[in-house]
Amino acid sequence: MTRYTRGLMAGSLLAVAVALLAVTGGRSADDDDKEIKEAQKAIAKIASARGGDGATATTTAKKYSLDQIMHAFKPRAKGGMGVGDTPGKVTPDGIELKIISMSKRTLPKSELDKNTEALARMTEVTRAIGEIVDHAPVPKKAGKTDADWKKYNDEMKKGADDLAKAIKTGNAAQVKSAASKLNDSCTNCHSDFRD
Repeated sequence: MTRYTRGLMAGSLLAVAVALLAVTGGRSADDDDKEIKEAQKAIAKIASARGGDGATATTTAKKYSLDQIMHAFKPRAKGGMGVGDTPGKVTPDGIELKIISMSKRTLPKSELDKNTEALARMTEVTRAIGEIVDHAPVPKKAGKTDADWKKYNDEMKKGADDLAKAIKTGNAAQVKSAASKLNDSCTNCHSDFRD
């Protein structure tokens, strides 16, 4: 290999490395995973407060991106918080997927009774994310306003509260209805701000 060819190869590798650093901002996937886990600890703290934790919500919204916060809704196998403390006990084991599933089919009473605590915790986590989003920068989307964003977030928080109440009643039909309303608020927001 000639000196010229080696120089070209070295220059090309350097250019690729610089381009990758520019794209990732010098951050690795490990850095993002670490921040996602930290954000989820903050979400769990807010959810455990049950009455809200405004200071932690504000700090979390400023420290982490909306994507890192919303990552909590993903399946546990993909780094989300999952449903309940025991992996795989509740299926699907992802908050977003479980809400969708509950909105489409009525949970059997036995499943609702068996998983009441895990499902209630899922609603607390959802509510906590809404509290954080109250303090997050509003994504810019053509034709959409801050008021649109606030409306959807308020609907999500109310939906989480209504689903929590329905779960406490043990009435599977009420749970399905509340899950449908919560899922609709998420779907509408996604269609306007994400898609």
